[in-house]
Amino acid sequence: MTPLTFFSLSIGSLQSALDQPIFPGKILIWALLMLSIISWVKILSKGLQMARLKRSDKAFSERLRQSRSTLELFEEGWRDDESPRFLIYLAGARETAFQLLGSRNPVDDMQNRVQSAGLLPAGKAPILDRAFESGLRQALMKLTSGVGGLRFIGAAALFLGLIGSVWTMMSGFDQLEAGASLGPVRGASLGFVFIALGVATPAFLSRIAFSVVIERVEFETAKFKEDLNRLFERKFIDFEMQE
Repeated sequence: MTPLTFFSLSIGSLQSALDQPIFPGKILIWALLMLSIISWVKILSKGLQMARLKRSDKAFSERLRQSRSTLELFEEGWRDDESPRFLIYLAGARETAFQLLGSRNPVDDMQNRVQSAGLLPAGKAPILDRAFESGLRQALMKLTSGVGGLRFIGAAALFLGLIGSVWTMMSGFDQLEAGASLGPVRGASLGFVFIALGVATPAFLSRIAFSVVIERVEFETAKFKEDLNRLFERKFIDFEMQE
């Protein structure tokens, strides 16, 4: 079968599906069209979100390297909730400030007050570690949000396409006259399959692509969390002092 022949048959099958009665034919096609729109909105919005996360992480990392003290960004109220790395930093900084000063919010003359408070005992290290873990969970939730919906859209599209295909075949056989050709029935049935695949394929492929990117970002984010946790421990924990 040549590509031109396959294309002609596909167009014919799609037209046959579109010629089906309002119920269930056109209703199923309308539902598939809505799923396609939702799918592309999710794909584009997730792509834009990942681009914003990358820019925000880069801006935050550069600002953190320029800071003169570990809690400087927290003290000045620097904020960027689009950055997963910032969420990790904020969780650890708030808990550190609470353990040192009794407040999870920035206070006046914070740098001098932190220096006056001294170091925390070694028993506080697990508390800081749990705070950073909490920030990491928030960051990972932001990274993975919306991806699961693409799998649902793909599965729903295939399910609706299967229903349309089976329903068309059953209805066509019931109405088929003796000696009539099965071509139109098969064509209409395949039309629903083509439409469903056209909706499901972008959803499934984009989910795979996003998962690959997210896996790499998750690894980098987890490594950043470990490095930041060790930095806070060196700055604020005295492992020779016990509670």
